[in-house]
This record gives sequence, structure tokens and C-alpha cells, in this order.
Amino acid sequence: MKPRTLMLLIVAVVCGLVAAFLTSQLAGQKADMVEVPVAKAPLMQGQFIKEPELMFDSRKFERTSVLPGTIVNVAELRGKALQRSVDAGQPITKRDLGDTDGLVKNLQPGYRAMAIRVNVDTAVAGFVLPGSKVDLITSVQNPKNTKETMSKIFMQNMLVLAVNTEDVRPENAKAMAPALVTFAVTPKDAERMARVMAGSTPYMILRKPGDDTPVTTPGAVSAFGGSNAVDDTGTETKEVPVAKSNLMPGTRVTKENWRQYFELKPQVIASIPKEAFLDSALDKLSDEVELTRPLAAGSMLTPFNLAKDEPKGKIDDPPVVPVRREPHRLTIYAGAQKTTHTFGGSDESNPAPAPAPMLKDGGSEGK
Repeated sequence: MKPRTLMLLIVAVVCGLVAAFLTSQLAGQKADMVEVPVAKAPLMQGQFIKEPELMFDSRKFERTSVLPGTIVNVAELRGKALQRSVDAGQPITKRDLGDTDGLVKNLQPGYRAMAIRVNVDTAVAGFVLPGSKVDLITSVQNPKNTKETMSKIFMQNMLVLAVNTEDVRPENAKAMAPALVTFAVTPKDAERMARVMAGSTPYMILRKPGDDTPVTTPGAVSAFGGSNAVDDTGTETKEVPVAKSNLMPGTRVTKENWRQYFELKPQVIASIPKEAFLDSALDKLSDEVELTRPLAAGSMLTPFNLAKDEPKGKIDDPPVVPVRREPHRLTIYAGAQKTTHTFGGSDESNPAPAPAPMLKDGGSEGK
């Protein structure tokens, strides 16, 4: 073999050995792995992630196989809402998460966001801005005189979440041209607001920051002084004992056990009977009282429920009604001779009918 050929063969063998060594080194290296949170169970669109540790498992993936935007830190999922549904074992990406940093971030637990349509006149000339506190006033039917209309504040200290589509107070802006105002409301307040909106557009009364004190007003049916103000006593309430459940006759009530059967609940004063037992009266009972009549749940205790049943009277024979009987006429024919007799007729009660006389000749005709 020529020296040159031998040299080339040696070089080729050395290169092969080096390549084999390098390949073995690369194969022995561990792949670059990363832990990614995946859903334990299918998650629905709109689901709120309150405790991500209970909703997600950690699973290892090769870094090169993880899509851009995938959430790798489970803590980043806390407080987020899913914008789309996710299958079990699927990682979460930023596209799967909704924006919780917008309008709803200012909602307290138990509150909702509700928008109403307004204009410059009803929104304090546009000075109602996001973050403002307002009272709402409307005109409604006077409950004491249905022919009158009264003005009344029906909601107070309402937080404005947004004006139009802006949920942040604009910098250096003293006012905004309003078309919609969004409030933070409870479900009960939302029902009241929707009812008022069905008949009119409420006016807003802007509150000074920090002034959260509620006020009590009677409402007004006239613009000419308090003499025309609506008296609010018709809706004033007082706590009185009412039955917790249906009470049967024989129930014994004492000053020690009345709270077992009754609870204090507000009742409109005008609807409380004057003779109704109040809590102060039940606390001072000297003797026990026994129900003689049933008392329905939610009803107030009155002497009517303690009155003894009236004794049932004797059932007499029905009165006898006199019967007026008309006279009875009997005509007797004896050949060509005709004789008429009249008898009977009486105001006596159920008189016995007179017997018809027996005839020897001819016949009889009753009329």
C-alpha cells in the first residue's frame, strides 16, 4: 500500500472515531425540560380560578415543545377567568385568560355592574365621573294619593364604575359627555333600578368625596315648601313578635318561652292592630296564655287567638209556616137541580183537607 493511501485511511478512521464520540456525548445529555401547569379536569369558559393549586397539576415538557405565551407559573393563574374552555391535561396560555383588570376589578363581593342611559341634564351636567358617588332621585306615584306625583330619593351612595366606556377618570378632565353610566349594585338594588327605569330616567345627585352618610327624606309632591311634603309614617315600621311557624290550639305561651314560638320582625306601623301583643307585653306576662285558635306563620298574636270558642246554640225545630188554603167548591146535580156547596179555606198551619161528601144521586165536580 502506498504511503499516501495509508495516510488517508488513518485520517478517515480518526474522524470516524471522533464523530462517534461526539454523538455519544450528545445522546447522553438530558433534554431541556420545563414544568407547566395543566388542567386536572375540563374547565368551562367563564370559570373563575380562585385556587389554582387545586385545579391544576404540574407536568414536564421539553422547552422546545412549549408554545409561546404558555403560563409556566401557576401563581399567574390566580384571580383569572377563562375566556375559553380548556380540556383536561391541557396547558393554559395567555389567550385562554380573560381580562380581569378592567371594569370588574372595582366590584366588591356580592355586587354587580349595571348601566343606565342618561344625558347631560340627569348626570349633573357631565360632572359625574368614574369613581364618583351619587344619589338617585326619581318621580313616582304618591302612595297616599294616586292622583299625585312625588319626587323621592330611592338609592344613595352609589359608586360610579364607568361613564360611557371609560372606567378611569380622564386626566385633567372636569366633566364628560355622558350617554351611559355604570354603577356597582347589589342584586336587590338592580331590581329596584330596573323598575324605576321602566317608567322614567332618574336624576343623579353628586356627593362630596368622603360624605357617605345616608339621609332620610319624606319625598315631595310640591315645590312650595314642606307643608306639601309626603308624610312617610305610612311606611314606617316597628319590630313586633310574629309566629315562627303555624301554631295550633293548645299552645301555651309564657314570658319565658315566647321566643321559642315568636320572632321579632319589622311590620308597617299602620298594619299593626292596637290589641296586638308586643314584645314588651310578652316579656311581662304574669300567667301563661293558651291559644284557642290557630295562628298562621308570620302572624301577630292578638286576643282573638286566645278567645274561647262561643258555645254552640241548640238547634231548634224549624218554624212552622202557616199555609193559606183556598175554599173548595162542590157542585151537586140532582136531575135538573144544581146545588153548589163551599167549604174549607183556612189560615191554620197545614190544615187537614175536608172530606168530600158522598152523593146518592148524580155526581160531583170539584173546582
